[in-house]
Amino acid sequence: MKFFISVLIIAAILGCSEPNKTSETGKYLAWAMKFSDAVMHRSDSLIYYDRDKPKYEYDYAFLASAIDQLGEYDEKYSDYAQAYIDYFVQNDGTIYTYKLSDYNIDRVRPGLNMLVLYERTGEEKYKTAAQTLVRQM
Repeated sequence: MKFFISVLIIAAILGCSEPNKTSETGKYLAWAMKFSDAVMHRSDSLIYYDRDKPKYEYDYAFLASAIDQLGEYDEKYSDYAQAYIDYFVQNDGTIYTYKLSDYNIDRVRPGLNMLVLYERTGEEKYKTAAQTLVRQM
């Protein structure tokens, strides 16, 4: 009986000492929002973030994707990320500044953002633009 009580007490202590996963997630979420807010404060558009000319590239598309994931908590993040993709994707689905003949894999990454936007909005321009990128692969 003493052994059983000892095991129960040890299990209770270990169970109580485990970090609260909800609070950990909340902490990381808060930091992600602070980072995204800093990016959005620094530049009102990701198109001109840290540069003078708009650039359709991997790193900015990756940043847009990260910010967009916070749209689940506040729509302003999704709007900010979508504005970056919308600058380059024309209404007919062509991609401004994109040249299929360049064969630059860094210009394919924004296609993931386009697929997310197509899934979210159903707008054909995103699907058409993503299909253009698939042709390059």
